[in-house]
Amino acid sequence: HGGLEATLRELEKRPGDKELLSSALRVMRTIKGSAAMYGFDEVSAFTHKIESILAAVREGVVPFTKTVADYTLGARDLVREMLDPTGSGEDLSARALFLAASFRESIAVRGASQNRRSSATIPF
Repeated sequence: HGGLEATLRELEKRPGDKELLSSALRVMRTIKGSAAMYGFDEVSAFTHKIESILAAVREGVVPFTKTVADYTLGARDLVREMLDPTGSGEDLSARALFLAASFRESIAVRGASQNRRSSATIPF
């Protein structure tokens, strides 16, 4: 979704903009809800993890950074692959778990180095 990318890039310039953060969060919630409604449970679970991180950013638990933008865009791209019926047939669950864990770890390291609340407040 081009809107998500534009929103995240604008957030890099205005990281405290709650409306932009809410917009990015709405996109992830829409993906999560739609995936769940159509039985794409792995997509829904994965998107929920990314949504949790964006919610933590919106709540000020962790800062919005280029890393957050890049991981969120990577998650969007992976969701596209997970939903692509013409895909390679590769099981993308391991990649989804790795990306979510790497994203969470990058937040934990950054938060700890900036004396912010750690990833323990992010529920996954």
